[in-house]
Amino acid sequence: MNKLNLELLTSSSLHSDEEFYTYTSFMNECLMDEQLAHKEYKQCYFKNCDFNDVTFEHCYFISCFFENCDLSNIAFQSSLLRGCQFINCKMMGTSFYECILE
Repeated sequence: MNKLNLELLTSSSLHSDEEFYTYTSFMNECLMDEQLAHKEYKQCYFKNCDFNDVTFEHCYFISCFFENCDLSNIAFQSSLLRGCQFINCKMMGTSFYECILE
């Protein structure tokens, strides 16, 4: 994935109960000390999001783009991150436990 076509994206919130997100943008989201499990994000765009101390367990991130996000102290557990890009993101203390990074 080189670049997402932002015109094709729909907006959503990470607070929804959806399990699958495709061509979705998440802007200025704030999740703190939460746990998200069994979610799938395909070609999604995260901008200016704060995920401090969030746990993503058994989640799939495929061709996603993260820009200006605070991913500090996130725990990715048993998750897949394939073809993702992180631009100007803070990732201090982020862990990738039993994850596949491609």
